[in-house]
Amino acid sequence: MNAPEHFLAVKDYAAYRPARSLTLPEAIEMVRQAIAFTREQQIPKLLIDTTQLTGYGTLGTLERFSSRRNLGQGSQFGHYRGHRGPG
Repeated sequence: MNAPEHFLAVKDYAAYRPARSLTLPEAIEMVRQAIAFTREQQIPKLLIDTTQLTGYGTLGTLERFSSRRNLGQGSQFGHYRGHRGPG
């Protein structure tokens, strides 16, 4: 698997800062791919910055909770601190 676009890995951590316009399901899939790549490369820490993603509007409380929960459960990094995106 190749590194996703906007993915930077250094020593013991990686940062993923995608920037584009897309739907919420597309954004979630992009983040999942970055998580999978990080896990595959055995990088222990991953920072995900979604502040430059646009196209899906402001998320409601339930959408924020559900997306954070889904990504946190799939991360297998031990903990998940959440993300901040548009809105």
